[in-house]
Amino acid sequence: MRKIIFLITINLFMIQFSLLAQSDISNRYENRHKSCIYGSLGTAFVYSNISGNIEQEISYNPDKFFSTMSLRIGGGYWSSWGNEGYDITGTVNYLSGSGGNHMEMGFGIAFSPGYDETYGFLPAVHAGYRYQKPGEFLVFRAGVGVPDTLYLSLGVCF
Repeated sequence: MRKIIFLITINLFMIQFSLLAQSDISNRYENRHKSCIYGSLGTAFVYSNISGNIEQEISYNPDKFFSTMSLRIGGGYWSSWGNEGYDITGTVNYLSGSGGNHMEMGFGIAFSPGYDETYGFLPAVHAGYRYQKPGEFLVFRAGVGVPDTLYLSLGVCF
């Protein structure tokens, strides 16, 4: 439990300092879509996860390597060797790259009460590729993470 509180505290400090360090962005970036909704399907053969997610951009600075920071909240259903349950995930995401091709990383926490005999909290981390052109509606994601395992996502941005 102390590790979870420590991770949450670190996340909050990183968000606060990142937001304070942002500079004013000119009007040429206003056509970007800042909210996305997408579905994800992940599998590692004996474990499968399907989820729906909503993501909100909270900062953008094209001068940094990780130019975009966003918050993601999702919920879904998992199944593994006859066990099954639901999970709720919250992550802080970072995007790098320009145009439509991005490297994506994120970390946070997942809650899945049926996962084990403890409280059901686990780390949520992911890394992968994201296709999302500025000003267009389509978002495609592929990568690896926990609890998503090897995942593919498809959705829209607005």
